Amino acid sequence: MQKTFTYLLWATFLLLVTNFNTFAQKNFTPGYLISSSQDTIAGLIDNKEWDRNPSYIDFKSNSESTIQHYTIQQLNGFGFVNGDVYRKAVVKIDKTPVRFEELLNNSKPTIVSDTVFLLEQVKGSLSLYHLLDEKDKSHFFIQKDEGLIDELIQRNFVFYKNSQPLFGTSEQYKDQLKYSYLHDFSDLYSQITKTSYTKAALTSLIQKANTRLNPEITKTIKIISKHESKFGLVVGVNLTHYQFISEGYEYLTKTHFTWQKNPMIGFSHQIILPRNRKKYAIYNELAWKRNFTQGQFDIKDATYSSTGIITIKANYLGLTSMLRYSWMNQKCQPFMNVGLAGNYATSVTTRVQASEQDRTNEQTTDKFILEHPGKFEGGIVVGGGVKVKQTTAEIRLEKGTGYLNPYTEIGARKTMLAFLVTYYFN
Repeated sequence: MQKTFTYLLWATFLLLVTNFNTFAQKNFTPGYLISSSQDTIAGLIDNKEWDRNPSYIDFKSNSESTIQHYTIQQLNGFGFVNGDVYRKAVVKIDKTPVRFEELLNNSKPTIVSDTVFLLEQVKGSLSLYHLLDEKDKSHFFIQKDEGLIDELIQRNFVFYKNSQPLFGTSEQYKDQLKYSYLHDFSDLYSQITKTSYTKAALTSLIQKANTRLNPEITKTIKIISKHESKFGLVVGVNLTHYQFISEGYEYLTKTHFTWQKNPMIGFSHQIILPRNRKKYAIYNELAWKRNFTQGQFDIKDATYSSTGIITIKANYLGLTSMLRYSWMNQKCQPFMNVGLAGNYATSVTTRVQASEQDRTNEQTTDKFILEHPGKFEGGIVVGGGVKVKQTTAEIRLEKGTGYLNPYTEIGARKTMLAFLVTYYFN
């Protein structure tokens, strides 16, 4: 059985290696460049669906031409046909920290000037742009007609009450909108007050404001990227192995457990995160798993010998949550997972059947080892596989603690290797 595991793991490794070129595949999409002289150049742009705003792009005049590398210094902007549009701008950016721990060390506002590609969200009399910086802080910028591009400020800060540091948020952008950009539309003030510092909320507000400012001007409104949900049926087998550490249960620590095949079935829910070519996903799975394993022990010394079999049976519900990274490709999508598992045992049986002999007596034993094993188990999960159309094939390794948590004198390590197939309904 150990050889079988080795062959399967090597096969998975080779599969990932042979798909390496697939992992790094470009995604050239019809688009255009705006040069520093304001010329528009049509062609193909490697569309990475950036989460953080890019500082360079790869471009080809056509599918047969060589790749050209353009930096932000060489362009005034770029865009995709029926897709994202990025505009180069020199702006002042609020780089004040957002985390409480950082603000305790540096509470002063930090404003820097930088040259960036801003992602267009709304284009009209009022235009809205977005920037996600290197620290994953969101920034929104506003422009009226062809005037200056200003950041709409939301800033965290620390204040003290009775010498105790407290955390606060200043929603300065609401006053900017009320008194600088939309001061002639007091009927929008209540909506401004309710507007959160998010793409969807600010886009909705600016869209409505544009219909008031100048209905004749053509407006471009970008669809906000949303996550996708996929539901699936999971079936497979798991092979489970135990190792025990204890000073008082020698027959447990001396037992060599065999890998036994057990069925499992469940349902999965995958949330595919937007942008970044949908490479990242949050994967959740609820499954019924059966765990049956046996092992033999043989204990001998000068005056005593004992041989027997340990049997462990468990039925349990397992909830697994993982972060999934996929290498996107039209034909197949290799992926890797890492996350946590929590298992609840509906039934657990641990039994020893043994024959014992000393100098004077010989007896047989058939009894429960642990009368009240724990019901909960936690574990770490890693794995990988390939998705083809609506189906995935996956190998997963789970390292857990077993169900012995009330027994502090016994340490258990449970290793489960699962081979799974998932069919997605949508």
